[in-house]
Amino acid sequence: MGGAGRGSKPERVRQVLDKLRTDGVAATLEAVRSKLDQTLPLGYCNVGEVDAGVDVSGFSAGDRVVSNGPHAEVVTVPVKSVCANSRRGPRMTAAAFAVLGAIGLQGVRLAAPHAGRIISS
Repeated sequence: MGGAGRGSKPERVRQVLDKLRTDGVAATLEAVRSKLDQTLPLGYCNVGEVDAGVDVSGFSAGDRVVSNGPHAEVVTVPVKSVCANSRRGPRMTAAAFAVLGAIGLQGVRLAAPHAGRIISS
């Protein structure tokens, strides 16, 4: 894997090699497997409520919203950000995946698939 993927971190490779030297193969394999089994938190998808005193067009204090803001307890996102009122939508935990779904949907839109289309690389 190249780029910013999981396999492109030289420091991680060094950590594994150091563990091999100090703890042996079995302990290293167990540690690596344990790490790979951990779930990874998704970033830039959050849900919450609009704070009182916030003056934003289309939203009121207490509205449940979903946005693509950063990881934080209090998030401020630009007006052009992906932000939607979720008061009639899914549970808060499910709403956190809305931005992830929007990213995938944008990929489908850009690909513009239709019946009979053949895509070659």
